[in-house]
Amino acid sequence: MTVTLTQNDVSRAVSVATFHTLRCVLLGAMPKNNQDVKKRLDDTLAGYLSEVAAAKLLGLPWPQEHTLSWDGRDKGDLIMPDGQLIEVRGSLNPNARYLLGYKGDLPDRMYVMVTATPEQFEFKVQGWILGKDMMNESFWYDRVGGRPCYWVPFSELHDMATLGVRGSKG
Repeated sequence: MTVTLTQNDVSRAVSVATFHTLRCVLLGAMPKNNQDVKKRLDDTLAGYLSEVAAAKLLGLPWPQEHTLSWDGRDKGDLIMPDGQLIEVRGSLNPNARYLLGYKGDLPDRMYVMVTATPEQFEFKVQGWILGKDMMNESFWYDRVGGRPCYWVPFSELHDMATLGVRGSKG
C-alpha cells in the first residue's frame, strides 16, 4: 500500500529526527562505528519518515507521545489502540526486498516494513510480521560479512489489510 506524505508530514519528521539526533550528540550516545552526525541524522530521518507513513496507513497519530520521551525506555515506534507495539523498519531504497531482523528483537512485537521513493514522498508499506515468526533460523544469514541478521523476504510478510487497513500490500 502506497502512502504519500505531505510537506507537513515531512516537516514533523525532520523536527523529531533533529531533536533525537541532537539528544544523541548531547548525551554522547553516537554509535561506536564513528558514524558522523550527518549520517546519523539521515538514518534517523529515514526511520521517522517510515513511521509517519505507517502511522498514516494505520490511522494512528504521529508523533505518538512516547516518541519524544527522554526516558530511554523502548516502547516501540507505534502503539495500536489494543496496546500492540509496532516497530517500523524502513529503507529509502525503493528496490529493497527484505525486512532485516536482529537478535535483540522482541518475539511479541509486530514489525512493519516500509520502502520509499523519497524524492516523491511516496512510501510503500510492504507488510508486517511478528517477531517470533521473523526469528526463524532459515532467515539467518551473513550476506555482507560480519553483520549477520534475519533477512525476511517481503513474500513472508502479512498483508496490511489483515490489520483492518483497506487495500493490499501489493
